[in-house]
Amino acid sequence: MSNTKTGLATGGYNDDLAKLEEIFLPNFSYKKMQYYFSSSGLISNDVLFVHYTSAESVLDIIREKRVLMRNALHMPDCREVHDDFDIMHDLVSNKNQRWIEFRNCIQGILPGVADRAMNIYRNHSHGMNDGVYYLSVFEHDEHENNLGRLSMWRTSGLKSAPVAIVLKIPALSAVSQALRIFFIPVLYTEKDQCYLNLGEVIKNVEYHKDFLQSLNPDLVTSAIVSMILLNVLCVKHKKFKEEREWRCVYLPQCFTSETSERLVASGVENVDGVSRNIYIMPLDSAIDPILSAIDFCKIFDSLIIGPLESPYVMYETFCRELKKIGVSDVESKVRVSDIPFR
Repeated sequence: MSNTKTGLATGGYNDDLAKLEEIFLPNFSYKKMQYYFSSSGLISNDVLFVHYTSAESVLDIIREKRVLMRNALHMPDCREVHDDFDIMHDLVSNKNQRWIEFRNCIQGILPGVADRAMNIYRNHSHGMNDGVYYLSVFEHDEHENNLGRLSMWRTSGLKSAPVAIVLKIPALSAVSQALRIFFIPVLYTEKDQCYLNLGEVIKNVEYHKDFLQSLNPDLVTSAIVSMILLNVLCVKHKKFKEEREWRCVYLPQCFTSETSERLVASGVENVDGVSRNIYIMPLDSAIDPILSAIDFCKIFDSLIIGPLESPYVMYETFCRELKKIGVSDVESKVRVSDIPFR
């Protein structure tokens, strides 16, 4: 399938893309707005997220003003992703009456789109190609500012020098649309269940059929593929619910734009002697003004150095590097976790 570029603005917030997300990803969209709405009923961009990683990775993020998105097949929960593909295969098969209803509904509005979407999805299933990349962050509460979250330090899988970087990520961002990077919450469910509510999606499609007919069919095709893949990648067993995870997801083989192809670079990293493909999300407005909303200095809130035997050398290093890129008041923003080293 060709990439979805035609007729889409790349410089400002695109209402069409936002509406497609509401139509095809209603559960994710609802949870997203729940988290971002403040007590006053207005959307707040002051909500906090945290990324648990290594000191080496955080220094790279600061110095290069970028983050890496890795292939889903190389992540710790890759087995769960495989299992969710199995569940999804049954859901989107012609043995499922709801899927038949959905396919017929789309067919009546945009003939051929549902079948094209399924062909693309099949190429992504079970890692048949290199098409799904993401970065994980987690909801962060103020009471975690000094300690971080003990369970996350324990499960981060880091051999040494754990660090948590706290960020303010905007809710409605034109740049995430332009880069074609989904930023959505993980949904938690029972084992062997799927969160995709086709009945609700069918109602949305029928209600918005005039809108869908006005769009480039390739864009709707990509929206359907994204709906399926995100319901595989961003649904986890409820035992992980306390993580409150969100994912920045990039689908380079089915949902890109001219801007994303220019700014989201592909690369290779070496992990234990094995080369792995990655995609690099820039956080530097000097590269392009469209990145101003996610420039690292703008979204950076604070940094927590995890349980270490000698954390204060690292404290000085982070303060120095943050000052170099223009972050102010760094001494109050870099903290050493009070959790004892073991």
